[in-house]
Amino acid sequence: MFGRLFQKKQEETVEVDESLSSMAYHEDLRPEDNAKILNYAVELLKMKRDKFLSFTERSLALGSPRDTLFRVGYFLYYTGFLWYFSKSFSYAITNGIFTLIFMYLFAYFLNPRLKKWSQNHSYIAFDKEINDTIAEKGYNIFGFNIEDKEHLADQDLSNVQVFRNNENDEVVGLVVLKPYSDALFSEEDECVVEIGMMGASGIDKIHDQLCEEMLEWCLAKMQTLKETHHKTIHLQIHLLGIDSQTFLFLNKKKFKRISSYKTSDKYFANKLPGFKKHVLELKL
Repeated sequence: MFGRLFQKKQEETVEVDESLSSMAYHEDLRPEDNAKILNYAVELLKMKRDKFLSFTERSLALGSPRDTLFRVGYFLYYTGFLWYFSKSFSYAITNGIFTLIFMYLFAYFLNPRLKKWSQNHSYIAFDKEINDTIAEKGYNIFGFNIEDKEHLADQDLSNVQVFRNNENDEVVGLVVLKPYSDALFSEEDECVVEIGMMGASGIDKIHDQLCEEMLEWCLAKMQTLKETHHKTIHLQIHLLGIDSQTFLFLNKKKFKRISSYKTSDKYFANKLPGFKKHVLELKL
């Protein structure tokens, strides 16, 4: 998907209502404000990734002893234990020294390799990017509670997609699938699925291609849900820090705006008090 992002041909212009084209989706947000929002999201996701990694390393006991005192204390305890039961000081001290050397070798040679392996293969960070670091349950616009350490092992980390500029590897878009486990197991014919969408500003040349890829990802997620569980899906997209171009794009795709509201996120409330989130819906 990423490889195709900027290789698609520019789509033909679609005529839209002049009243729509004159709408200021974020009247009080400048391009640099959109950049702040996107950077804030990326940094927050990176922080979440780091918390997951540190939690995994502690759980797998991959962290080396923090200081020499721990090793020395363990050496004395182990040596004393052997001396007490074997009644041989030379046997105890020899085995104690051997164990201490093994601990240093393990920390020096094996620990970094195990740490790297865990980062590469753990379900928490298997792609080493911010794609798969958002928890399923949470309380902010990105779908997770960053301080909820008790449930880290139960999180679904596949509900976000990151879009990058192939030329400079810069993050230009994020799509966050909010928890839809209720919809997945619901026996109702109709359900509502919420998705957060965020794109960078100042990318006019490839904006429609970016939006097309982001929407394609959303619809692909919905298709499986529709085929296996529900007859009708109300896909609601929450626009997060995106300029008016994205609003117009979704309008061309038959989305209808159903609500606008202020965010409860402390960052937005303090830095950008005029920021609002808009919700558009498409019936599938």
